[in-house]
Amino acid sequence: MQFFKSKTEDPNKSEVKSGDLTYLEKLKFDPELKKSWFYFFIKNFRVVILLILLLAGWGIFSFIQLPLESSPEVKIPVALITTSYPGASPADVEELVTKKVETNISGISGVDKITSYSSNSFSSAIVQFYADQDVDDSIRRLRDKLADIKNDLPEDANDPVLTEISLDDSPIANFSLTGPYDSFTMRGFAEDIQDELEKIPGVREVSVSGGDQKEFLVSYDPQKLTFYGTTVTAANQKIAATNSTIPAGNFEGTKFNYPVRADAKFFDIESLRNIPILHTGNGGMVYLKDIAEVKETAIEKTVISRLSAEGSAPQDAITIQIVKRTGSSILDIVDESKKVTEDMLKTFPSGIIYSVTLNQADQINQDFNQLIHDFILTLMLVIGVLILIVGLKEAFIAGLAIPLVFFITFGVMQITGISLNFLSIFSLLLSLGLLVDDAIVVVSATKQYMKTGKYTPEEAVLLVLKDFKVVLLTTTLATVWAFLPLLLASGIIGEFIKSIPITVSVTLIASLLVALVINIPLASVLERLRLTKKFFVSVIVALVAVGVFSITRHAVWGYIFSAIFFAVIVLMLLWYFRNGKNVLEKNKQLADEEQEDEELIKYKLRTQGDRESATLKSRIMHGVIHFDRILPVYEKYLRMILATKKRRLTVIFGILAIFILACLLPATGILKSEFFPTSNMDSISIGIRGPSGLTLSEMDPITKKVEEKLLKYPEIVNFSTLVGNPGTIASFTSGTSSNTASISIKLTPTTDKSRITSYDLADKIRDDVADIQGATITISTPKGGPTSGSAFQAQVAGDDLQMLDKIANDLKPILDSIPGVINSDISLKDAPAEYTFKLDPVKMEFYDLTAASVGSALRMAISGTEVTTIILNNKDIDVVADFKADKIPTLESIQNLQILNNAGKPVYIKDVAKIELLPSVVSISRINQKRTVLLTSDVSGKTNATEFLAEFQKKLAEKYTLPDGYEITYGGENEQSTESVKSIMLAMIIAFILIFSTMVVQFNSFRKAAIVLVTLPLALIGVFIGMTVFGISLSFPGLVGILALFGIVVKNAIILIDKINLNIKIGIPFQESVIDAGKSRLEAIFITSICTIMGLIPITLSSELWRALGSVVIFGLLLSSFLTLFVVPVLFTTFVKERDKRE
Repeated sequence: MQFFKSKTEDPNKSEVKSGDLTYLEKLKFDPELKKSWFYFFIKNFRVVILLILLLAGWGIFSFIQLPLESSPEVKIPVALITTSYPGASPADVEELVTKKVETNISGISGVDKITSYSSNSFSSAIVQFYADQDVDDSIRRLRDKLADIKNDLPEDANDPVLTEISLDDSPIANFSLTGPYDSFTMRGFAEDIQDELEKIPGVREVSVSGGDQKEFLVSYDPQKLTFYGTTVTAANQKIAATNSTIPAGNFEGTKFNYPVRADAKFFDIESLRNIPILHTGNGGMVYLKDIAEVKETAIEKTVISRLSAEGSAPQDAITIQIVKRTGSSILDIVDESKKVTEDMLKTFPSGIIYSVTLNQADQINQDFNQLIHDFILTLMLVIGVLILIVGLKEAFIAGLAIPLVFFITFGVMQITGISLNFLSIFSLLLSLGLLVDDAIVVVSATKQYMKTGKYTPEEAVLLVLKDFKVVLLTTTLATVWAFLPLLLASGIIGEFIKSIPITVSVTLIASLLVALVINIPLASVLERLRLTKKFFVSVIVALVAVGVFSITRHAVWGYIFSAIFFAVIVLMLLWYFRNGKNVLEKNKQLADEEQEDEELIKYKLRTQGDRESATLKSRIMHGVIHFDRILPVYEKYLRMILATKKRRLTVIFGILAIFILACLLPATGILKSEFFPTSNMDSISIGIRGPSGLTLSEMDPITKKVEEKLLKYPEIVNFSTLVGNPGTIASFTSGTSSNTASISIKLTPTTDKSRITSYDLADKIRDDVADIQGATITISTPKGGPTSGSAFQAQVAGDDLQMLDKIANDLKPILDSIPGVINSDISLKDAPAEYTFKLDPVKMEFYDLTAASVGSALRMAISGTEVTTIILNNKDIDVVADFKADKIPTLESIQNLQILNNAGKPVYIKDVAKIELLPSVVSISRINQKRTVLLTSDVSGKTNATEFLAEFQKKLAEKYTLPDGYEITYGGENEQSTESVKSIMLAMIIAFILIFSTMVVQFNSFRKAAIVLVTLPLALIGVFIGMTVFGISLSFPGLVGILALFGIVVKNAIILIDKINLNIKIGIPFQESVIDAGKSRLEAIFITSICTIMGLIPITLSSELWRALGSVVIFGLLLSSFLTLFVVPVLFTTFVKERDKRE
């Protein structure tokens, strides 16, 4: 290092010896150190090599096993309870079903939120548990409640069904089939593929949309039913009873047991027609065909599916959607699904084509390839910086820590179930500067100790270990404390970011262990190592092995690296045959002599790397860039500041003023804030919703108008349309969706730099479809971060549905007046008027009828009922019963429908019921057992959601007063943003407490611990100013970056104060101790900062999602590293000096 002078130097060059020189002149080696367990690794270096190989094997194996994801999966227990109550209105479903379900499950421990929807004949309740709850145990507790729920429901309500779902239950892949075959055949092919896909491990659900399905339709003639004196219910019971198999047990023969069963099942439509229903008094038999028309027909189409590829006109298609189970690998499932589909297509007739219209694996592969690119570039930059500053030898020792630490981290990630995703890889990149810092401290100190020429390499590293193990442990703990509290973050965001504290903490602890157990022994061995023939051959063999391995990866980066390695091998061989052989033999002789004579190795250590006589080779080996010119300048200004109390106070209050001004930037809104930034993705989704009750045939022409608009965009690879599908497999809010449509658009890859961003394209499409009338059209693009709902969501809660509707409609114009609003909507929607057959209890008693029998007849007349299922050609075919269409042409004609009472007498429905036309709604939503109407919207690509909410609240306060008994809360992205900010603030408070406590233990001083903490807020100055200047919003990833920044700053401050204490301890004057500590730590602080900055630049520039995180650390380090070198000495001199004098 620059503080050590050879014995020939002029002692008058400095009036005061540096702290390092003074300390090392007094330092003597204690032979007792060779009895420590660390010496075992120094003496037995082959054990260190074995450890390196074991860590490499463990890390590589773990890396291969780690699942790949774009973002970490949020594993929070979520379940759906669905209950159907045929014929009930939304209000009746809410009162008789939904409230009963909510009451039963509200008492279950661990439940965080209950969201329910009550629609016509259908109730659904989404139960979300707290993030710390076990998924399987939570589902079990819910399942145990199903019996209680069932007992509280009306008798004619169906049993509740429990389904485990995910917060993001969208498909991971969509396949569309087209071909020259009829719709029945194409549907059959798709269902065959569906059967195989459902067998893939990790697949939770596969749905098929489009095409036609067969059913056997039994259309009863009401007059014939009355003529023969039977009912629909009795006839249906006969059909169901006939289509059954009943086991009769086993018949025990003399030698064998024979199973016996009674079988009346039928498998074709002719057998169905000839089922006997009853017999007359004269022995005549009445068959099903005598009272009903029985035919094979297509199930009424509920979904229309189309595909457009490469700008072609949309054509009929069958769409297959795949949903994975929580915790399953998207890449594995999609790859296996494509393989299964392609294998199945080989068994089908020719001409069938399948297109992938959605593939989340593509986005993951793109993201991961970009991350690998950034990772390699980062390693090159970091190692390049190390070579320039500390030299090739020290860079190798410090650089070796990077893969070894990562190997350990990969192993722990596999054990803890953390995937290799954007967050975990970003955490590794974030840790680069920190983990290199431990190695640099050890390597730099070892270099200083060896430079004295007093110690052998082994003695020097043992002394370094003795002097630095405590401070390295303390700095590592303090840095870990900055990250570990993030594990306390709750809810969705806590699950989303938990890989950051685990990954960074493991990396930091591993870097400490590697520095102590591997870097230190390696430093001693390399100082004795010379380039001999044996070592030369080993290097060539290693390069060949790595080059061959790189080629086998069949990737561009592999070919590039292999070419570089083989080029290096050729150059080495050319050198060897020219003059290298003699050099190698000479080096072998010197190595043997140094091994025998310790004075020779001490002389080598003392003289190597002298700046004055350094050759090019020496500069490469020991560093090109030095701080000789910077140190005098730094010392000059530091002495100037520390000279008087007035100057010190001026610096303190000046920096405090700058800090306050910087904090005003986010406080006044000059520095924008948001939850997660909009990201450029390879897909866009379009949702289309027509008026409630709109039929499929009326919805289809509207959807076709949207499709026509999409054909002109070259950025669109293909798009898949589903008319009658709201966009996801699980539509929780309603049982029907004929008035909805969804279009999934696949874009050219994001790697195509000429393509406009997905959110800009979405804006263009939004403007393009604005003139289409008759439906609400929403255009949305995937956002980064965890699932958070709409960008804006106002939850209006109260008791009266009409008042809730009025409030929401009063607020919608306020919402729509804010610039940047898109896709605004109100959850409560009017449905077509509801025909209600008002039953008269007195008349029903008089005519000997029950509400159940009347309701059953009405259900048959209007929607039919499923009677049984038969198996034909290995396919399930439903047998459905209804009335002949020509017998009941209109709703009014139902009044003239005759049904048999309990005495077998025919009674007209109009005799016991009166038709009323009543207003209705599509669905009634509730959140945590309160009626709630949601006012939602998204925001345009560059609109800040946080500012958008603030503007709405401002206008709301100015223009509207809520009625008593009603309240507004805000959910969606804002709810997640608020929760995340609270989590980060809590983590910061806990981190401050833990760091302060550690510092008090380390320094035995509250003042010195406080000085360390004071440096933390200073890091925010560069953050706030830099992000404001460059127009980068402070998002949630940015808050995580602030915590990371604290960890780096506190590490620098701790070692700086520890050095001051050491200088004072050995008797250096107080002010000189402070100045010397700054000079001693300047190089290490610079290396740590520049390595961290270089490590984050590539990924910061390549990812919009994590730009804020990288920018925070970069801007913060650029200024905080500089300030730390001045502020810590100023604070220490001002607040600690007098006390030390007294001591």
